[in-house]
Parts: sequence; C-alpha cells; structure tokens
Amino acid sequence: MLRKYGIGLLALFIAIFAAAFTNPAPNPLGTKLFRYAAPGGSYAVPDIQNKSNWSLVTGSPNCPSDVDQRACEMDVDQSQLNPDNSLKSTFTISASQYASTGVGYVSSITAGNIHNTNF
Repeated sequence: MLRKYGIGLLALFIAIFAAAFTNPAPNPLGTKLFRYAAPGGSYAVPDIQNKSNWSLVTGSPNCPSDVDQRACEMDVDQSQLNPDNSLKSTFTISASQYASTGVGYVSSITAGNIHNTNF
C-alpha cells in the first residue's frame, strides 16, 4: 500500500511544503497618495473639495493623520481611481473650516485615509 500511494503522498507533501514558503500575490486594492495643491494659496472649503486641486504623488505621506487644521494629503483606495489614476467622478471629498480661520481641512473621503496638517 505504501508503494502504491507513497509517491503520490510524497508529491502532495512537497507541494504543500513549497506553497507554505511562496510569497502571496500582491493585494490589487492598495492606495495612491494625493497631495493638495492650493490654488493661489487658498485653503477654502470649495477649493479643497475640488478634485482637480489634488495631484497624484509618489512617496510616503508627509502630513500627520490626526490633525484637523489644514488640508494636505490623502491615501485614496485604488477602487476610487480611474485607469489613468485620476479620481473617479463618484469620489467625494468633504471639507470643514477650522474654527474661524477660513482655512479648511479634509473631514472625510469616500474611501481611504486623510492626512491633514498644522498651520
């Protein structure tokens, strides 16, 4: 019986062992970093909500995630991007004004992480 099934069991054991040490496939749903480019230095809420004022950048975020004073960057889920890496028309950016300063920050986005910054 061992001769009959031995080679098959050995092949199965090798396949399982090899699969345990292979790298998993990369997750297709990652994020892309977008940075706010203040038109004319404006941090007004309507300008922050305008998707054309956000540019795709490479690298790591430069702004903290736990500050609500001024818009800076956002990690956008790739499911919210067009094939050319532009923001989909259904992607929404909600912004709020910080106190009475007139300066806005991102308060929520459709999917991803927000990185606002201090003044």
